[in-house]
Amino acid sequence: MDMIKQHRILSAVTIMLIITTLVIWLTQDLIPVYPLAAEQTETGVSTTEQAQTGASIPGQIASSERAAAATNLETAESDTPDKPISPAPEPVSGSKSDPEPTVQPAETDANGIFQERVPVTSFASDQTTVYIRVFNANIREEPRTDVPIVDQLSMGDSLSRSGYGEYWSQVITEDNEIGYILTDLISTEVIYKPKPSPTPAPTAVPPPPSEQKTEPASAPAPAETESTDSSDADDQGGETPEEPVVEKTEEFELFARVISLEGHQPSGYDSYLSVASVIMNHVAHPAFPNTVTGVLSRSNAFYTYSKAAAGIPETYSNVVYQAAVDAYYHNKRNLPSYVIAFATPEAYERNVASGGSFSKMEVYQVAYAAVWCYYERDVR
Repeated sequence: MDMIKQHRILSAVTIMLIITTLVIWLTQDLIPVYPLAAEQTETGVSTTEQAQTGASIPGQIASSERAAAATNLETAESDTPDKPISPAPEPVSGSKSDPEPTVQPAETDANGIFQERVPVTSFASDQTTVYIRVFNANIREEPRTDVPIVDQLSMGDSLSRSGYGEYWSQVITEDNEIGYILTDLISTEVIYKPKPSPTPAPTAVPPPPSEQKTEPASAPAPAETESTDSSDADDQGGETPEEPVVEKTEEFELFARVISLEGHQPSGYDSYLSVASVIMNHVAHPAFPNTVTGVLSRSNAFYTYSKAAAGIPETYSNVVYQAAVDAYYHNKRNLPSYVIAFATPEAYERNVASGGSFSKMEVYQVAYAAVWCYYERDVR
């Protein structure tokens, strides 16, 4: 009985050993074999043993070095967590080491006219015909206002443009010379030369009613005829008919003074009536106040307003008075209803060159020593 038990125990142990051997044999295929282990298996001698015995085997040194490298690689991989390699930081724009070029502010002269900051050699190429759109325009040696003028052209003159920068254009004059002109002073659309304004003929203007003198009454008619003249009416106690008197209100006086200050005296009545027409066109325009006082007192509208409001001039000519009466009381105009601005040619050119309001307007005419302008949208 004891032998049977011992036999059974021995069989069980044998089976367990067999199973253990199979498991070990199966798991060996799943374990990676490193070069060091392979070399140790092939030679049967460990690296430690070789170092102790000093044995020399062909290829042993190279194998040892590869094994050490593999061991170091494994150690580095096990010690360092997996993470992507960060690229080298790019230089920050605007840092001290790599500053961005600073854009220079636009330079202007005393009149606010821009000076070109783009080098002439960097001008964009162009081959178009352009026309002067202002009363007078200067052609200069360089795209600046502090250099000599090589030519001066008038409204409607044409030029050939060969290039342009930010504010100025390069042009070729009639003498085939290269010059520079402000781009705001030219247009690619055809600009016709203005017709010269005729010299106005003198206009007979009666004096203001307050200054009119009463002529002496004529002699009475013979007794045998029945007289109807004013002297008989006076004798008979009747009333003499009088010419209607224009009421000189405070607003009318302000109106006449501004006309006197803004008009061009050598041009006479037509100049004063043109100024009056522009003021009354403002009154009728929906974008402006609907009274003469409101229009004249607007900020920066009429620079002569402060003087006129202070009673300057104290008196004005009969020509000014008649133009004021005709425009204010009789609705007379010598300009279209859409003409709402005027300036001297010099002031107009400065305003256009600096990109002012006149640069957005059209020219109606150049007359009475002034440029008369309008907005195209107001033409109906």
